[in-house]
Amino acid sequence: MERWILIIWTFIVFLSSVIGDSIILISTIKYQAIKLHKVSVVIMQHLAVCDIFLAVIVVLPICVTLKTDNWMLGKFLGNVGIHVQNMCFVSTVLLNCAMAITKLIYLKQPLHAAGWTSRFGHRICASMWSLTLCIYLPIIVGSLCSIMEETYLNYISYTLSYRTDRAPVWLNWYTLVCSSLVILIPCSILAVTSILIFMVAQKAATRHNERIRREGTVAVLLTVAVFFVSFLPNCVIDVAWNVGIGPSHQKHRGYCNQRIRQRSHFNRKKREERREKRGERREKREERREKREERREKREERREKREERREKREERREKREERREKREERREKREERREKREERREKREERREKREERREKREERREKREERREKREERREKREERREKREERREKREERREKREERREKREERREKREERREKREERREKREERREKREERRKKREERREKREERREKREERREKREERREKREERREKREERREEG
Repeated sequence: MERWILIIWTFIVFLSSVIGDSIILISTIKYQAIKLHKVSVVIMQHLAVCDIFLAVIVVLPICVTLKTDNWMLGKFLGNVGIHVQNMCFVSTVLLNCAMAITKLIYLKQPLHAAGWTSRFGHRICASMWSLTLCIYLPIIVGSLCSIMEETYLNYISYTLSYRTDRAPVWLNWYTLVCSSLVILIPCSILAVTSILIFMVAQKAATRHNERIRREGTVAVLLTVAVFFVSFLPNCVIDVAWNVGIGPSHQKHRGYCNQRIRQRSHFNRKKREERREKRGERREKREERREKREERREKREERREKREERREKREERREKREERREKREERREKREERREKREERREKREERREKREERREKREERREKREERREKREERREKREERREKREERREKREERREKREERREKREERREKREERREKREERREKREERREKREERRKKREERREKREERREKREERREKREERREKREERREKREERREEG
Protein backbone atom coordinates (compact mmCIF):
# COMPACT_ATOMS: atom_id res chain seq x y z
CA MET A 1 0.00 0.00 0.00
CA GLU A 2 2.83 2.39 0.85
CA ARG A 3 4.49 1.63 -2.47
CA TRP A 4 1.35 2.56 -4.41
CA ILE A 5 0.93 5.76 -2.40
CA LEU A 6 4.49 6.75 -3.30
CA ILE A 7 3.92 5.87 -6.97
CA ILE A 8 0.74 7.96 -7.14
CA TRP A 9 2.41 10.83 -5.31
CA THR A 10 5.45 10.90 -7.65
CA PHE A 11 3.21 10.70 -10.71
CA ILE A 12 1.10 13.62 -9.42
CA VAL A 13 4.28 15.61 -8.80
CA PHE A 14 5.47 14.85 -12.35
CA LEU A 15 2.17 15.88 -13.97
CA SER A 16 1.74 19.03 -11.85
CA SER A 17 5.32 20.20 -12.51
CA VAL A 18 5.15 19.59 -16.27
CA ILE A 19 1.68 21.13 -16.69
CA GLY A 20 2.33 24.08 -14.38
CA ASP A 21 5.72 24.93 -15.90
CA SER A 22 4.39 24.63 -19.43
CA ILE A 23 1.51 26.96 -18.53
CA ILE A 24 4.02 29.48 -17.15
CA LEU A 25 6.14 29.31 -20.30
CA ILE A 26 3.16 29.62 -22.67
CA SER A 27 1.56 32.47 -20.70
CA THR A 28 4.83 34.45 -20.53
CA ILE A 29 6.17 33.81 -24.04
CA LYS A 30 3.04 33.74 -26.20
CA TYR A 31 0.36 35.69 -24.31
CA GLN A 32 2.47 37.79 -21.86
CA ALA A 33 -0.12 37.25 -19.12
CA ILE A 34 2.22 37.77 -16.14
CA LYS A 35 2.52 41.54 -15.75
CA LEU A 36 5.78 41.87 -13.82
CA HIS A 37 9.19 43.30 -14.61
CA LYS A 38 10.81 41.76 -17.69
CA VAL A 39 13.88 40.48 -15.85
CA SER A 40 11.84 38.69 -13.16
CA VAL A 41 9.61 37.12 -15.86
CA VAL A 42 12.69 35.82 -17.70
CA ILE A 43 14.09 34.33 -14.47
CA MET A 44 10.72 32.64 -13.85
CA GLN A 45 10.93 31.12 -17.35
CA HIS A 46 14.39 29.70 -16.61
CA LEU A 47 13.16 28.30 -13.29
CA ALA A 48 10.28 26.59 -15.12
CA VAL A 49 12.70 25.04 -17.64
CA CYS A 50 14.89 23.78 -14.78
CA ASP A 51 11.83 22.26 -13.08
CA ILE A 52 10.83 20.49 -16.30
CA PHE A 53 14.33 18.98 -16.56
CA LEU A 54 14.03 17.67 -13.01
CA ALA A 55 10.57 16.24 -13.62
CA VAL A 56 11.51 14.41 -16.83
CA ILE A 57 15.00 13.17 -15.90
CA VAL A 58 14.59 12.55 -12.13
CA VAL A 59 10.94 12.26 -11.03
CA LEU A 60 9.72 10.04 -13.89
CA PRO A 61 12.53 7.43 -13.41
CA ILE A 62 11.76 7.38 -9.68
CA CYS A 63 8.15 6.49 -10.50
CA VAL A 64 9.34 3.65 -12.77
CA THR A 65 11.73 2.25 -10.13
CA LEU A 66 8.99 2.35 -7.50
CA LYS A 67 6.75 0.29 -9.78
CA THR A 68 9.40 -2.29 -10.83
CA ASP A 69 11.49 -2.21 -7.61
CA ASN A 70 14.61 -2.19 -9.80
CA TRP A 71 16.53 0.23 -12.04
CA MET A 72 15.36 -0.58 -15.58
CA LEU A 73 16.62 2.48 -17.50
CA GLY A 74 20.34 1.75 -17.86
CA LYS A 75 23.47 3.23 -16.31
CA PHE A 76 23.73 6.08 -18.82
CA LEU A 77 20.39 7.60 -17.83
CA GLY A 78 21.23 6.95 -14.17
CA ASN A 79 24.52 8.86 -14.40
CA VAL A 80 22.81 11.67 -16.30
CA GLY A 81 20.05 11.85 -13.67
CA ILE A 82 22.57 12.14 -10.80
CA HIS A 83 24.42 15.06 -12.40
CA VAL A 84 21.31 16.81 -13.76
CA GLN A 85 19.61 16.65 -10.35
CA ASN A 86 22.54 18.28 -8.54
CA MET A 87 23.11 20.91 -11.27
CA CYS A 88 19.42 21.85 -11.33
CA PHE A 89 19.41 22.27 -7.55
CA VAL A 90 22.40 24.63 -7.73
CA SER A 91 20.92 26.56 -10.67
CA THR A 92 17.55 27.01 -8.89
CA VAL A 93 19.38 28.41 -5.85
CA LEU A 94 21.34 30.90 -7.97
CA LEU A 95 18.31 31.90 -10.08
CA ASN A 96 16.22 32.58 -6.97
CA CYS A 97 19.07 34.72 -5.59
CA ALA A 98 19.24 36.63 -8.88
CA MET A 99 15.47 37.22 -8.89
CA ALA A 100 15.48 38.53 -5.30
CA ILE A 101 18.48 40.81 -5.92
CA THR A 102 17.03 42.25 -9.15
CA LYS A 103 13.72 42.94 -7.40
CA LEU A 104 15.56 44.74 -4.59
CA ILE A 105 17.50 46.86 -7.09
CA TYR A 106 14.26 47.64 -8.93
CA LEU A 107 12.68 48.89 -5.71
CA LYS A 108 15.76 50.84 -4.57
CA GLN A 109 16.64 52.37 -7.97
CA PRO A 110 13.58 52.22 -10.26
CA LEU A 111 14.98 54.72 -12.77
CA HIS A 112 18.16 52.70 -13.21
CA ALA A 113 16.21 49.43 -13.54
CA ALA A 114 13.65 50.87 -15.97
CA GLY A 115 16.06 50.36 -18.87
CA TRP A 116 16.45 46.64 -18.24
CA THR A 117 15.18 44.43 -21.04
CA SER A 118 14.45 40.74 -21.44
CA ARG A 119 17.82 40.33 -23.17
CA PHE A 120 19.53 41.57 -20.00
CA GLY A 121 17.52 39.00 -18.00
CA HIS A 122 18.64 36.20 -20.33
CA ARG A 123 22.25 37.33 -19.84
CA ILE A 124 21.85 37.12 -16.06
CA CYS A 125 20.35 33.63 -16.32
CA ALA A 126 23.10 32.52 -18.71
CA SER A 127 25.72 33.71 -16.21
CA MET A 128 23.96 31.71 -13.45
CA TRP A 129 23.92 28.55 -15.61
CA SER A 130 27.59 28.99 -16.51
CA LEU A 131 28.45 29.49 -12.82
CA THR A 132 26.69 26.21 -11.91
CA LEU A 133 28.61 24.44 -14.67
CA CYS A 134 31.91 25.85 -13.39
CA ILE A 135 31.08 24.77 -9.83
CA TYR A 136 29.92 21.25 -10.76
CA LEU A 137 32.37 20.50 -13.62
CA PRO A 138 35.14 19.05 -11.34
CA ILE A 139 32.58 16.72 -9.71
CA ILE A 140 31.43 15.46 -13.13
CA VAL A 141 35.00 14.87 -14.30
CA GLY A 142 36.05 13.16 -11.05
CA SER A 143 32.99 10.89 -10.91
CA LEU A 144 33.31 9.87 -14.57
CA CYS A 145 37.04 9.11 -14.21
CA SER A 146 37.00 7.31 -10.84
CA ILE A 147 33.59 6.00 -9.74
CA MET A 148 31.43 5.87 -12.89
CA GLU A 149 31.02 2.07 -12.62
CA GLU A 150 30.57 2.08 -8.81
CA THR A 151 26.80 2.67 -8.77
CA TYR A 152 23.97 1.03 -6.83
CA LEU A 153 20.24 1.50 -6.39
CA ASN A 154 19.57 3.77 -3.44
CA TYR A 155 16.33 2.58 -1.74
CA ILE A 156 16.04 5.90 0.13
CA SER A 157 15.65 8.07 -2.98
CA TYR A 158 15.00 5.20 -5.50
CA THR A 159 17.72 6.48 -7.84
CA LEU A 160 21.21 5.36 -8.77
CA SER A 161 23.97 6.66 -6.46
CA TYR A 162 27.76 6.60 -6.47
CA ARG A 163 29.76 4.81 -3.81
CA THR A 164 31.60 7.72 -2.25
CA ASP A 165 33.68 5.41 -0.03
CA ARG A 166 35.66 4.41 -3.14
CA ALA A 167 35.94 7.97 -4.50
CA PRO A 168 39.18 9.97 -4.16
CA VAL A 169 39.62 12.14 -1.07
CA TRP A 170 39.75 15.44 -2.97
CA LEU A 171 36.40 14.69 -4.62
CA ASN A 172 34.68 14.06 -1.27
CA TRP A 173 36.13 17.23 0.24
CA TYR A 174 35.24 19.28 -2.82
CA THR A 175 31.63 18.06 -2.81
CA LEU A 176 31.34 18.74 0.94
CA VAL A 177 32.72 22.29 0.65
CA CYS A 178 30.65 23.13 -2.46
CA SER A 179 27.41 21.76 -0.97
CA SER A 180 27.90 23.70 2.28
CA LEU A 181 28.74 26.94 0.44
CA VAL A 182 25.81 26.53 -1.97
CA ILE A 183 23.50 26.11 1.02
CA LEU A 184 24.84 28.82 3.34
CA ILE A 185 25.71 31.74 1.04
CA PRO A 186 22.63 31.79 -1.26
CA CYS A 187 20.21 31.06 1.59
CA SER A 188 21.62 33.93 3.64
CA ILE A 189 21.44 36.19 0.56
CA LEU A 190 17.81 35.19 -0.02
CA ALA A 191 16.85 35.82 3.60
CA VAL A 192 18.52 39.25 3.71
CA THR A 193 17.16 40.36 0.33
CA SER A 194 13.62 39.24 1.13
CA ILE A 195 13.68 41.26 4.38
CA LEU A 196 15.08 44.29 2.57
CA ILE A 197 12.46 43.99 -0.20
CA PHE A 198 9.66 44.04 2.35
CA MET A 199 11.20 47.00 4.21
CA VAL A 200 11.80 49.03 1.04
CA ALA A 201 8.29 48.38 -0.26
CA GLN A 202 6.79 49.39 3.08
CA LYS A 203 8.85 52.60 3.19
CA ALA A 204 7.80 53.52 -0.35
CA ALA A 205 4.17 52.93 0.57
CA THR A 206 4.40 55.08 3.72
CA ARG A 207 5.97 57.95 1.77
CA HIS A 208 3.11 58.14 -0.67
CA ASN A 209 0.41 57.18 1.89
CA GLU A 210 -0.54 54.09 -0.07
CA ARG A 211 -0.67 50.37 0.46
CA ILE A 212 2.11 48.01 -0.60
CA ARG A 213 1.73 46.81 -4.17
CA ARG A 214 1.31 43.08 -3.93
CA GLU A 215 2.12 42.10 -7.48
CA GLY A 216 5.91 41.95 -7.71
CA THR A 217 6.95 41.85 -4.04
CA VAL A 218 4.52 39.10 -3.04
CA ALA A 219 5.53 37.01 -6.08
CA VAL A 220 9.22 37.23 -5.15
CA LEU A 221 8.61 36.60 -1.43
CA LEU A 222 6.37 33.59 -2.14
CA THR A 223 8.94 32.04 -4.48
CA VAL A 224 11.64 32.53 -1.83
CA ALA A 225 9.44 31.01 0.91
CA VAL A 226 8.47 27.99 -1.21
CA PHE A 227 12.10 27.57 -2.18
CA PHE A 228 13.18 27.50 1.49
CA VAL A 229 10.47 25.00 2.44
CA SER A 230 11.30 22.63 -0.44
CA PHE A 231 15.08 23.02 -0.58
CA LEU A 232 16.38 23.12 3.00
CA PRO A 233 15.33 19.55 4.08
CA ASN A 234 17.02 18.04 1.02
CA CYS A 235 20.15 20.14 1.66
CA VAL A 236 20.35 19.00 5.30
CA ILE A 237 20.04 15.34 4.23
CA ASP A 238 22.75 15.71 1.55
CA VAL A 239 25.19 17.43 3.94
CA ALA A 240 24.55 14.82 6.62
CA TRP A 241 25.08 12.05 4.06
CA ASN A 242 28.39 13.62 2.89
CA VAL A 243 29.62 14.20 6.46
CA GLY A 244 28.73 10.66 7.52
CA ILE A 245 25.90 11.30 9.99
CA GLY A 246 23.44 9.16 7.99
CA PRO A 247 23.68 5.39 7.32
CA SER A 248 27.03 4.24 5.94
CA HIS A 249 27.37 3.00 2.38
CA GLN A 250 28.30 -0.54 3.49
CA LYS A 251 25.18 -0.88 5.66
CA HIS A 252 23.00 0.55 2.91
CA ARG A 253 24.63 -1.83 0.39
CA GLY A 254 23.91 -4.83 2.66
CA TYR A 255 20.30 -3.71 3.06
CA CYS A 256 19.95 -3.50 -0.73
CA ASN A 257 21.41 -7.02 -1.25
CA GLN A 258 19.13 -8.46 1.43
CA ARG A 259 16.14 -6.77 -0.20
CA ILE A 260 17.06 -8.32 -3.58
CA ARG A 261 17.39 -11.86 -2.10
CA GLN A 262 14.04 -11.67 -0.34
CA ARG A 263 12.42 -10.47 -3.52
CA SER A 264 13.87 -13.32 -5.65
CA HIS A 265 12.85 -15.98 -3.03
CA PHE A 266 9.22 -14.93 -2.79
CA ASN A 267 8.73 -14.16 -6.51
CA ARG A 268 7.99 -17.80 -7.47
CA LYS A 269 5.11 -18.28 -5.02
CA LYS A 270 3.67 -14.92 -5.97
CA ARG A 271 3.75 -15.77 -9.68
CA GLU A 272 1.81 -19.01 -9.17
CA GLU A 273 -0.79 -17.26 -7.05
CA ARG A 274 -1.08 -14.51 -9.63
CA ARG A 275 -1.69 -17.01 -12.45
CA GLU A 276 -4.55 -18.70 -10.53
CA LYS A 277 -6.09 -15.34 -9.74
CA ARG A 278 -5.82 -14.26 -13.37
CA GLY A 279 -7.78 -17.38 -14.54
CA GLU A 280 -10.56 -16.69 -12.06
CA ARG A 281 -10.64 -13.06 -13.05
CA ARG A 282 -10.97 -13.93 -16.75
CA GLU A 283 -14.04 -16.13 -16.09
CA LYS A 284 -15.66 -13.39 -14.02
CA ARG A 285 -14.89 -10.82 -16.71
CA GLU A 286 -16.66 -12.90 -19.40
CA GLU A 287 -19.78 -13.20 -17.25
CA ARG A 288 -19.71 -9.50 -16.57
CA ARG A 289 -19.34 -8.72 -20.26
CA GLU A 290 -22.50 -10.68 -21.13
CA LYS A 291 -24.48 -8.88 -18.43
CA ARG A 292 -23.11 -5.54 -19.59
CA GLU A 293 -24.24 -6.16 -23.20
CA GLU A 294 -27.80 -6.85 -22.03
CA ARG A 295 -27.77 -3.72 -19.90
CA ARG A 296 -26.40 -1.66 -22.77
CA GLU A 297 -29.30 -2.66 -25.07
CA LYS A 298 -31.83 -1.60 -22.46
CA ARG A 299 -29.96 1.62 -21.83
CA GLU A 300 -29.93 2.49 -25.53
CA GLU A 301 -33.72 2.18 -25.71
CA ARG A 302 -34.09 4.40 -22.65
CA ARG A 303 -31.61 6.90 -24.08
CA GLU A 304 -33.59 7.27 -27.32
CA LYS A 305 -36.73 8.11 -25.37
CA ARG A 306 -34.83 10.53 -23.15
CA GLU A 307 -33.30 12.23 -26.17
CA GLU A 308 -36.71 12.95 -27.64
CA ARG A 309 -37.85 14.45 -24.34
CA ARG A 310 -34.64 16.46 -24.05
CA GLU A 311 -35.06 17.93 -27.52
CA LYS A 312 -38.49 19.25 -26.62
CA ARG A 313 -37.18 20.64 -23.33
CA GLU A 314 -34.25 22.27 -25.07
CA GLU A 315 -36.54 24.09 -27.48
CA ARG A 316 -38.53 25.48 -24.58
CA ARG A 317 -35.33 26.42 -22.73
CA GLU A 318 -33.93 28.23 -25.76
CA LYS A 319 -37.00 30.41 -25.99
CA ARG A 320 -36.83 31.20 -22.28
CA GLU A 321 -33.12 31.95 -22.51
CA GLU A 322 -33.66 34.35 -25.40
CA ARG A 323 -36.20 36.28 -23.34
CA ARG A 324 -33.89 36.30 -20.32
CA GLU A 325 -30.95 37.48 -22.41
CA LYS A 326 -32.94 40.42 -23.72
CA ARG A 327 -33.97 41.40 -20.20
CA GLU A 328 -30.41 41.06 -18.95
CA GLU A 329 -29.07 43.19 -21.79
CA ARG A 330 -31.49 45.98 -20.90
CA ARG A 331 -30.53 45.76 -17.24
CA GLU A 332 -26.80 45.81 -18.08
CA LYS A 333 -27.20 48.89 -20.24
CA ARG A 334 -29.01 50.72 -17.45
CA GLU A 335 -26.33 49.73 -14.92
CA GLU A 336 -23.55 50.82 -17.26
CA ARG A 337 -25.15 54.23 -17.70
CA ARG A 338 -25.46 54.65 -13.94
CA GLU A 339 -21.83 53.61 -13.39
CA LYS A 340 -20.58 56.02 -16.04
CA ARG A 341 -22.47 58.90 -14.45
CA GLU A 342 -21.00 58.09 -11.03
CA GLU A 343 -17.49 57.80 -12.47
CA ARG A 344 -17.81 61.18 -14.16
CA ARG A 345 -18.91 62.82 -10.92
CA GLU A 346 -15.99 61.29 -9.01
CA LYS A 347 -13.50 62.38 -11.67
CA ARG A 348 -14.81 65.95 -11.59
CA GLU A 349 -14.40 66.15 -7.82
CA GLU A 350 -10.87 64.73 -7.98
CA ARG A 351 -9.90 67.18 -10.69
CA ARG A 352 -11.17 70.13 -8.67
CA GLU A 353 -9.15 69.05 -5.62
CA LYS A 354 -6.00 68.61 -7.72
CA ARG A 355 -6.40 72.07 -9.27
CA GLU A 356 -6.64 73.71 -5.86
CA GLU A 357 -3.51 71.89 -4.68
CA ARG A 358 -1.60 72.94 -7.79
CA ARG A 359 -2.56 76.57 -7.35
CA GLU A 360 -1.29 76.57 -3.77
CA LYS A 361 2.01 74.98 -4.85
CA ARG A 362 2.45 77.54 -7.62
CA GLU A 363 2.01 80.44 -5.20
CA GLU A 364 4.62 78.98 -2.85
CA ARG A 365 7.05 78.53 -5.73
CA ARG A 366 6.58 82.11 -6.91
CA GLU A 367 7.40 83.44 -3.43
CA LYS A 368 10.55 81.34 -3.28
CA ARG A 369 11.62 82.54 -6.72
CA GLU A 370 11.26 86.19 -5.68
CA GLU A 371 13.45 85.62 -2.60
CA ARG A 372 16.06 83.92 -4.75
CA ARG A 373 16.07 86.76 -7.24
CA GLU A 374 16.69 89.33 -4.48
CA LYS A 375 19.63 87.33 -3.19
CA ARG A 376 21.04 87.02 -6.70
CA GLU A 377 20.86 90.78 -7.21
CA GLU A 378 22.84 91.40 -4.02
CA ARG A 379 25.44 88.91 -5.10
CA ARG A 380 25.72 90.48 -8.54
CA GLU A 381 26.44 93.93 -7.02
CA LYS A 382 29.29 92.52 -4.96
CA ARG A 383 30.70 90.72 -7.96
CA GLU A 384 30.64 93.89 -10.08
CA GLU A 385 32.79 95.69 -7.52
CA ARG A 386 35.32 92.90 -7.65
CA ARG A 387 35.26 92.71 -11.45
CA GLU A 388 36.13 96.42 -11.80
CA LYS A 389 39.48 95.81 -10.12
CA ARG A 390 40.32 92.79 -12.28
CA GLU A 391 39.21 93.94 -15.75
CA GLU A 392 42.70 94.04 -17.21
CA ARG A 393 43.44 90.37 -16.44
CA ARG A 394 39.97 89.05 -17.39
CA GLU A 395 39.47 90.38 -20.91
CA LYS A 396 39.09 86.94 -22.39
CA ARG A 397 36.73 85.78 -19.67
CA GLU A 398 34.49 88.85 -19.92
CA GLU A 399 33.50 87.94 -23.47
CA ARG A 400 32.33 84.52 -22.34
CA ARG A 401 30.48 85.97 -19.37
CA GLU A 402 28.73 88.54 -21.56
CA LYS A 403 27.46 85.75 -23.81
CA ARG A 404 26.19 83.85 -20.80
CA GLU A 405 24.48 86.94 -19.42
CA GLU A 406 22.74 87.45 -22.75
CA ARG A 407 21.50 83.86 -22.61
CA ARG A 408 20.27 84.39 -19.08
CA GLU A 409 18.41 87.55 -20.07
CA LYS A 410 16.77 85.70 -22.94
CA ARG A 411 15.74 82.93 -20.61
CA GLU A 412 14.29 85.43 -18.14
CA GLU A 413 12.32 87.08 -20.93
CA ARG A 414 11.04 83.66 -21.99
CA ARG A 415 10.06 82.91 -18.44
CA GLU A 416 8.11 86.16 -18.17
CA LYS A 417 6.35 85.45 -21.45
CA ARG A 418 5.53 81.96 -20.27
CA GLU A 419 4.07 83.32 -17.04
CA GLU A 420 1.85 85.71 -19.01
CA ARG A 421 0.76 82.89 -21.26
CA ARG A 422 -0.01 80.72 -18.27
CA GLU A 423 -2.26 83.41 -16.79
CA LYS A 424 -4.14 83.70 -20.07
CA ARG A 425 -4.45 79.94 -20.32
CA GLU A 426 -5.88 79.74 -16.82
CA GLU A 427 -8.60 82.20 -17.76
CA ARG A 428 -9.37 80.19 -20.88
CA ARG A 429 -9.33 76.93 -18.99
CA GLU A 430 -11.96 78.18 -16.55
CA LYS A 431 -14.26 78.94 -19.49
CA ARG A 432 -13.55 75.70 -21.34
CA GLU A 433 -13.55 73.15 -18.52
CA GLU A 434 -16.51 71.30 -19.89
CA ARG A 435 -14.98 70.93 -23.41
CA ARG A 436 -11.48 69.92 -22.25
CA GLU A 437 -12.21 67.01 -19.99
CA LYS A 438 -10.59 64.63 -22.44
CA ARG A 439 -7.44 66.77 -22.82
CA GLU A 440 -6.70 67.10 -19.12
CA GLU A 441 -4.52 64.02 -19.11
CA ARG A 442 -2.24 65.53 -21.76
CA ARG A 443 -2.02 68.82 -19.83
CA LYS A 444 -1.01 66.98 -16.69
CA LYS A 445 1.96 65.53 -18.51
CA ARG A 446 2.92 68.95 -19.89
CA GLU A 447 2.75 70.55 -16.45
CA GLU A 448 4.97 67.82 -15.00
CA ARG A 449 7.52 68.42 -17.75
CA ARG A 450 7.47 72.13 -17.08
CA GLU A 451 8.07 71.60 -13.37
CA LYS A 452 11.02 69.34 -14.16
CA ARG A 453 12.44 71.98 -16.49
CA GLU A 454 12.14 74.63 -13.80
CA GLU A 455 13.92 72.38 -11.32
CA ARG A 456 16.67 71.76 -13.85
CA ARG A 457 17.02 75.48 -14.46
CA GLU A 458 17.35 76.17 -10.74
CA LYS A 459 20.03 73.50 -10.49
CA ARG A 460 21.87 75.00 -13.44
CA GLU A 461 21.81 78.44 -11.83
CA GLU A 462 23.20 77.03 -8.59
CA ARG A 463 25.94 75.28 -10.54
CA ARG A 464 26.79 78.53 -12.29
CA GLU A 465 27.05 80.36 -8.98
CA LYS A 466 29.37 77.68 -7.67
CA ARG A 467 31.49 77.92 -10.80
CA GLU A 468 31.77 81.69 -10.43
CA GLU A 469 32.84 81.34 -6.78
CA ARG A 470 35.46 78.81 -7.82
CA ARG A 471 36.72 81.17 -10.49
CA GLU A 472 37.01 84.01 -7.97
CA LYS A 473 38.98 81.78 -5.64
CA ARG A 474 41.27 80.78 -8.50
CA GLU A 475 41.88 84.44 -9.40
CA GLU A 476 42.69 85.30 -5.81
CA ARG A 477 45.16 82.45 -5.72
CA ARG A 478 46.75 83.64 -8.94
CA GLU A 479 47.07 87.19 -7.57
CA LYS A 480 48.72 85.87 -4.44
CA ARG A 481 51.11 83.81 -6.55
CA GLU A 482 52.02 86.85 -8.67
CA GLU A 483 52.60 88.94 -5.54
CA ARG A 484 54.87 86.26 -4.16
CA ARG A 485 56.74 86.10 -7.46
CA GLU A 486 57.18 89.89 -7.46
CA GLU A 487 58.44 89.80 -3.87
CA GLY A 488 60.80 86.94 -4.73
